[in-house]
Amino acid sequence: MHKGGFLNIFLILAAISLLFDWYVFNGLKTFTADRRSKAGKHIVPWGFLVISVGITVVFLLGFSSYNTSKGMTPFHEWMLSLFLTFLLPSWYLWWFCFWAIWGVVVLVYTMLPLNVKMR
Repeated sequence: MHKGGFLNIFLILAAISLLFDWYVFNGLKTFTADRRSKAGKHIVPWGFLVISVGITVVFLLGFSSYNTSKGMTPFHEWMLSLFLTFLLPSWYLWWFCFWAIWGVVVLVYTMLPLNVKMR
């Protein structure tokens, strides 16, 4: 790939990962809103956001030192592994939610009687 195309792919993946992290952060805030403890309300969602965004930022900053002809150093391998550890499960959950909602829509649509008029 020419002119930084390889880096552009990882920048796009990082942007998608940050959007997923923001979505999960808001979900964790909603899920922990009725907790009595401070740890449940604040530390859990913010801890997740700090860890996942931190891994993404360190992963992207690590690309500046990725100029060796030897290939990936152990640091790069660790950062890529951690980045993919956070990114791939979130993709799976998004696709699972999409297909589950789509399945419910199709099920409801097929169960409607044929003489019911949709408005």
